[in-house]
Amino acid sequence: MEVEELKKRISKTVDRVNNARTVSERRRYYVILHDIVSIYNDITGEELFINEYIKEQILKHGQSYYLRKELSENGKSIRSLASSIVRTYKAVKWDNHDIKIRFKNYSPKYLNEIVEDFLAELSHRYYQIFRTIRDDERIIGGESFFGGHVVYDHEELKTYVFVSKKNNTIAFCSNLLHEIGHAIQYDFTKYSRKTTSSIRYDITLEMFSMFIEFVFVDYLKRINFNLEEIRKLEEKLYTDFLIPATQVKFALTCPQAHIDEECQLFVDSEKVEEASDCLNRLRRKDNLCYYLYHTDVLDAICYMYGGVISDIFRHYFREDPSFIHDIERHFFDYEAYNSEEILDRLPHVREELQSMKILRNHLKENIKLKHQSFD
Repeated sequence: MEVEELKKRISKTVDRVNNARTVSERRRYYVILHDIVSIYNDITGEELFINEYIKEQILKHGQSYYLRKELSENGKSIRSLASSIVRTYKAVKWDNHDIKIRFKNYSPKYLNEIVEDFLAELSHRYYQIFRTIRDDERIIGGESFFGGHVVYDHEELKTYVFVSKKNNTIAFCSNLLHEIGHAIQYDFTKYSRKTTSSIRYDITLEMFSMFIEFVFVDYLKRINFNLEEIRKLEEKLYTDFLIPATQVKFALTCPQAHIDEECQLFVDSEKVEEASDCLNRLRRKDNLCYYLYHTDVLDAICYMYGGVISDIFRHYFREDPSFIHDIERHFFDYEAYNSEEILDRLPHVREELQSMKILRNHLKENIKLKHQSFD
């Protein structure tokens, strides 16, 4: 998308917000403005802020309101899940103290064929969504995009995929597929999203994308890709939701930890020493490293639930590939979900989360591969 076109859309949408006839219309245009400004910032590297254009509060509630409501109603069960995940990793002697994993480089053509073949095998519709986004040049790489993210344009019903500067590793392919997973989910819900007048609170946000990454690992095994690269990628995926689980556990266990209006974890300056003592006790007790830098608590909860539930879905998908349509039916057309609504919808998943048997077995599989590679 041309930068000048984005500037014109920003100006036009500001006028729409200011001249809206109803509150819901005003909120809808505000969400669209949020989209366009985000796309503009990501493409240009600039930092425009909506409050530069709109001075007053438009949305009824911010994300932190829903997070606080969630923690007030379901905080104990969320903390319990975080603790259970951490115990499971500890029980299998998982080591997350060094998370720097190096991957081999491959031919870009070879990796592109792997990504395309994987999506085509998984679903023709998924494959077409990917091809459309790629051909429209809506996959944008840059130095500043750590991992990646997507922005959904509620007005044009298009998803923009932002990924880290391209490299020729299987880990990059996995990151790209994660973001394409978001684009797939948006494509399924684009018509209901067109009328939205809020930025949704939904802790299933990362679930489908993380599921795509897990089944991609299994696909790599089927095509006999380099086994050590597969193991390292799988290790990375399991570490990717262990770290949020430790963040959630600390945030909901440490009395000195608080959550600000941006959903960020913080500690009062006069209580830093006490919080550090609490953190060190957790590290020693769990024999895991707690990475707490720039912790967004809402993000951490989304990745924790997304990771542990998508791993369960991986198990079901291995048994029956048509299970993917159950995921689409349950989670691709919704208003919003909090943690208990998810589990009420999936009672069998609730049972699995209580036992952690699937996660424990999958972690052991990966550790076994690691030991084999050292032999």
